[in-house]
Amino acid sequence: MRLQPHERILDIWRAVARHSFRDGLFVRGAAAAGDAISDAEQLLCILEPATTVRHFVLDRAEWVRDDVVKALRLIGDPDVVPMRLIRAQRAYLEMYRDVDGHPVFPAGQYLDCGDDVVESFALSIRFCLAAIGFCRVYRETPRPPEVEAETRHVEDLASIRLSAAMIGLLRSFVVQEFPAGSPLGRHLLARLGQEERDPEAVLREFNNELSETRAGSVEISIGTGRTEKLYADPTIQFACGWSWGVLTDAPEVETDARLVAQRPGIAAAVPDLYFTWIASEAIAHLFAERTRVLTILGEEQQRLARALQLRLELTRAYWSKLATFGDHRWPLERLPWLGGTDYHSLLVATITAVTLGGTRGDTSLYFGYLVRILARLATRHGIVKPPRADGAAPAIRLPGEPVPAGDAVYHGTDFTALLFDAVLRSSVMTDHEHLRQQLGDLADVVWDHLEIDGPIPDLHGFGERPGPDWHNVLRVVTGLTAAASLAEGGLGQGAQPLGFVHQLLADADDAFERLDGHTGSRKIEATLDRARRIIDDHPARAAALLYVALAEIDAALPDG
Repeated sequence: MRLQPHERILDIWRAVARHSFRDGLFVRGAAAAGDAISDAEQLLCILEPATTVRHFVLDRAEWVRDDVVKALRLIGDPDVVPMRLIRAQRAYLEMYRDVDGHPVFPAGQYLDCGDDVVESFALSIRFCLAAIGFCRVYRETPRPPEVEAETRHVEDLASIRLSAAMIGLLRSFVVQEFPAGSPLGRHLLARLGQEERDPEAVLREFNNELSETRAGSVEISIGTGRTEKLYADPTIQFACGWSWGVLTDAPEVETDARLVAQRPGIAAAVPDLYFTWIASEAIAHLFAERTRVLTILGEEQQRLARALQLRLELTRAYWSKLATFGDHRWPLERLPWLGGTDYHSLLVATITAVTLGGTRGDTSLYFGYLVRILARLATRHGIVKPPRADGAAPAIRLPGEPVPAGDAVYHGTDFTALLFDAVLRSSVMTDHEHLRQQLGDLADVVWDHLEIDGPIPDLHGFGERPGPDWHNVLRVVTGLTAAASLAEGGLGQGAQPLGFVHQLLADADDAFERLDGHTGSRKIEATLDRARRIIDDHPARAAALLYVALAEIDAALPDG
């Protein structure tokens, strides 16, 4: 991987410092209207690396590196930077409260329907965990009484907001039930991609794989209510995840948390992939090593976290099993996945990568499938294609898709930034050396497009809104932080490369898509299916079939 994550984070930090601080004071990048999401993203661009990777530590003076000092010199000298960041945290936490001191979660420029949006809850969880940890470590060194009091005040405000955000996510989770014969049931069956098999047999097999997930979903009641039909009728199908906000008629969560106002919700009880991914990512931070070591969560917060963890595990299991169902070809490999778009496929691929990362045993084969899917997504959108005559990659703009949110639409992460993060996260999740190298090479290509579409060091080029688009800058920072953390931890010893034949299959799949009904395509498709079925047990025979298929495709294509 040519990309140097430490250097790139320092580049971004220099730009964040330039855009975010004037005379040592934090300058909000969001519009005049309240935008708790964008403001949290702006601060997390510094806080997330600083609280995750030792190279970027700011809360321990003896650990601060010279290159970090230089990158943040516009914020101040090393001895004042931590307190200026803590005061920026305090400004954020005090701004997003109502007159009674209850935390509020407006989406601002991303959605104009008011408070209580899932991404606002999720960003607040990440921000509050980082803020509490930052203050707690900074205070381990004796400080003047006024500094001690200020840091404790920030911790208290952040803890209140953290509880409110956790409760918000609990009240936004949904288990959607539907009969197998309903439109949703038929859509589920089509997504499973087993067209030549008996539908009832396919659903029975899928239900068997989801038996533990179904049993766990039946027990969910906090913030959602019991799923009565799923409990009484095993033939009822379901989907689970997070809606865009607090559900209509979501019951209140019984809690001892202070200053948490549980407002009525307005979101439909339908899981959305974008918000499911956003919520899952935030909940994982509740169980990070730093969160445990610093005992950030209080007793009541630990109870809420356990309830969220159950929902996280059920959701990951559901979507990853749906994406990987079957013996030979994953449903997710059928791009675009039926009923969705490549954007949805990328979200599910990311969820699946994280799920596989927590699986014991050798997962190299499955990560090989994911590499193929991510590479095909990049190819389908022109990210991977020949360079221009001047040697530069062709510029490209891949905005995010509008996400339905009631009567409005929500503006999610750009496709390119999301792909960059997904590729780097996947490289962290696998310990297979060859696959990690492939993912690193793909990350280099995606980064080139991020730089051309809008130079990251200048924070331009993302989205239509004026000024930096913190939504996408933070997404890039998150991926770089994961890669930097991996680099500091060293690389594990991977198994011997298994990817060559899988790469042949990926190339054949991509080329086959361009045939578009050409004479002879049915025969080529049968050859590819045969290769796919035997590739793991008989890779040499699969390679022979793929060479034949590639030769036939090459002869059939207009430029062949």
